[in-house]
Amino acid sequence: MEDLSVLPEASVLLPQIPLTLDPNQYDMQFLNKPERTEVVNSLSDILQQTLYVEDKITVDKKFIDYGLDSITAVEFVKGINKAFNTNLSATDLYDHPTTSRLADFILKHLSGKSVSVQDLVVSKLEKKDSAVAQDTVIRLTDIEVGHDDRVGYLVKGVQDISSTVLQKVQVSDPQEGEVQIKVMASSINFPDIMCVKGLYPTMPSYPFVPGFEVSGVVVKTGPGVLDVSVGDEVLALTGTQMGGHCSYANVSVKLLVHKPVVLTFEEACSLPIIFLTTYYALLQARVKEKESILVQTAAGGCGLMAIQLANLAGAIPCGTSSRRRKLEFLKNIGLDYVGNYGSSDFEQEMRELTGNKGFDIVLNMLSGNMIQTGINLLGSGGRYIELAVHALKTSSKLDLSALTDNQEIKSIDLRRLHLSGNIGAGSFNTKDALNTMVDLIDRGLLHPVVSRIYPLSAINEAMTYVETGAHIGKVVVSHTIDKAIDLTDALEQRLKSQKGSALKNKQLFTDSIVVNKEPLTEVKVAETVTAKINTQDIAIIGMSARMPAAANVNEFWDNLKTGKNTVVEVPEDRWPQASYFDADPRLKGKAYSKWMGALEDIDKFDPLFFSISPTEAKTMDPQQRLFLEESWKAIEDAGYNPKKLSDKRCGVFVGVSHGDYESNPEGSCENIDALTLMGNNSSILSARISYLLNLKGPCVSIDTACSSSLVAIAQACDSLLLDNCEMALAGGVCIDNSKTPHYDQQGRNAQS
Repeated sequence: MEDLSVLPEASVLLPQIPLTLDPNQYDMQFLNKPERTEVVNSLSDILQQTLYVEDKITVDKKFIDYGLDSITAVEFVKGINKAFNTNLSATDLYDHPTTSRLADFILKHLSGKSVSVQDLVVSKLEKKDSAVAQDTVIRLTDIEVGHDDRVGYLVKGVQDISSTVLQKVQVSDPQEGEVQIKVMASSINFPDIMCVKGLYPTMPSYPFVPGFEVSGVVVKTGPGVLDVSVGDEVLALTGTQMGGHCSYANVSVKLLVHKPVVLTFEEACSLPIIFLTTYYALLQARVKEKESILVQTAAGGCGLMAIQLANLAGAIPCGTSSRRRKLEFLKNIGLDYVGNYGSSDFEQEMRELTGNKGFDIVLNMLSGNMIQTGINLLGSGGRYIELAVHALKTSSKLDLSALTDNQEIKSIDLRRLHLSGNIGAGSFNTKDALNTMVDLIDRGLLHPVVSRIYPLSAINEAMTYVETGAHIGKVVVSHTIDKAIDLTDALEQRLKSQKGSALKNKQLFTDSIVVNKEPLTEVKVAETVTAKINTQDIAIIGMSARMPAAANVNEFWDNLKTGKNTVVEVPEDRWPQASYFDADPRLKGKAYSKWMGALEDIDKFDPLFFSISPTEAKTMDPQQRLFLEESWKAIEDAGYNPKKLSDKRCGVFVGVSHGDYESNPEGSCENIDALTLMGNNSSILSARISYLLNLKGPCVSIDTACSSSLVAIAQACDSLLLDNCEMALAGGVCIDNSKTPHYDQQGRNAQS
């Protein structure tokens, strides 16, 4: 065995400036010059040899129209790099998709070098290109895990998995807001394969170590890190420079959460990418209970996570695959609807499955003609969500003529969104979403989908296995084991149980996300508040009211429409007018107004319905009784069973002032006791409905005089926007039982 310690260290994890040229803008100075002609001719020769075509290459015809796919693109770009001494990636071919545009791009790239015409001329090339030079690397078979703890899976340029190896690397100290993790496990995603082949759209500049998600132990913290300490067990996304398939990785605390104790490191590292992608996708799709969802490639990591989230939303998932083993797996985990997208009758079968209505949501992770098929299968108001952005880059022209019934199409690339700086603002925040994931795992409602674990020494074997597409769920690399482990049977049992748990604990999707449970600094609180405000619409979904001469909302509205005057003379059962009324406002002890808005039957109340004893009901201010009754009616008007709101984050906001029932000598309060205190305290009024229904949101009584009801509604809206509650009861109540308030207001000339 060779000694790793004698190998030179490769500085591969420092931020590098990528080549960033706008593919739509080209410098006209290169047009019609001999150098450009030579480059165009050279590119044409390479393309002909790569694709084995004899016809002359048309400079403005797209590469994809010649049949260039992801495999031949790698060979094509290898030939270009060898010919021009460049280090382009295969993604550059999609940004510059014709010979003409690619020639301009290469000349731009070489403009800062000393290049002669002869240097740009490519002679006839052999079909087989030599591999990237690997003078300072060691083959995987020559490495023992633990022999050196500073190795990474280094990618130096467009290459094959077989030529990619572990190499000794040096990781810099964490920067501000970062921590350094000793990696215990890293997850393999198909984009890792694309990075090796130079096909991933947002990969860093060469050289770099791929790997999008890790789990491990914090060994260093950078400046400004407050809520993570050395020794913490965490899981994280790796961010801009990747670096997950390495012994150590620097990650931002914004992309990190503490590892749930119920998970192993191998399970934990498999979750962030697939959860964030599918959770965000279903939020964007506005998934609702009983909606149908077509999940393409459902046996993969994203597919199995999407099925779990669909179960939690109460939706109806249909999973697809083209392999018999995967189709059987999907049936075994309890999926009621399974389809083979490799079948020639797939589209027709899916139409028949939906009764020719089409799907409400299509989550696509397939390329080629399956993009068109997914669009064709959208039902009325359907939402097509594209998760395979690379598939769009290589797709042919799409026919959108059938999208005439309010359908939508959206492509999702969370990494690109993150790199643009837009993620973390608005209604979706990565940290909050990761905490939502942890919360669902802790409650047993969500499970990791790991089917195989490989040791670090077998990372090439793991990469090759994922490249074949034969895997179910996720494949991860462990830095602590020495042989591969298959967990497919255990995964099947987990997902079976998840469906049952989800049916009992539906967590319908909303625009809001579970609040971060970790301690927040003042700065983070401010950021959270800013991110939540003005990101949600608020709807009034139920109403109830009792007004003078109106027993309900409809009667009140009719009174307003017809202009009915509901002010009447003070009824005799309140107080006798002959004893207290006089038209002269200067007379003391008399009232100059004999008018009021009188509520009927304020003494009528069914205490047992609200689990209140008759004795306690007698001591309760009618304001408390009335608000209980109308709150119940408002919830029913919204279509909810009030008893089903138990444990919901429903707030109660009521405008109310202290009543006069307790001091009313004509009332029922003969003896002052504990029940009297509770029955006449305005703070207890708002708590009555919260206690009865076991509501978990804020409970507030508000007294701002005449504006109390408006302020209560405003406070309810604020609470919804700040995600302090998911729904709210808001309103006001005011009943004067005796003549005392009537006299008080007249004495201050407050009545008109």
